[in-house]
Amino acid sequence: MLAVMTAALAPGTDAQAVLLGWQKATALHWQAAEPQTQAWAQAGMLPLSAARELRTQAITPDGRTVDTRAVWGAFAEGDHVRLVHAVVHAPKVSDALAKTLFDGVQP
Repeated sequence: MLAVMTAALAPGTDAQAVLLGWQKATALHWQAAEPQTQAWAQAGMLPLSAARELRTQAITPDGRTVDTRAVWGAFAEGDHVRLVHAVVHAPKVSDALAKTLFDGVQP
C-alpha cells in the first residue's frame, strides 16, 4: 500500500510540534516495533528536525506484520506551511519503491 497525505497549517502554527505529534500518533496506531528514524530532506523543504524518515514493522488491523517506511516533512506554501506524509506498507518494502515515492514528494 502506498499513501500520501498533506495538511495545510494555519499561519503561525508550529509545524515542528504538529509533525512530532503526527509521527507519535502514527507510530502508536501502527503499534510500531522499535522504529528507526533518520533525518529526511527534499529540495525546497523547511529545515525542521522533525522532518524524518521512519523504518519499522507495523501491525495491520487484521494482525499481520508488515514492513513500513514513512516520511514526514513541511514546505512553505504562500502564507502558510503544508505538511506532507508518505508511507509504504508491504510484506517486504523494496528500496527502489520507497525511494521513488519519497523522491516524488515535492512542494
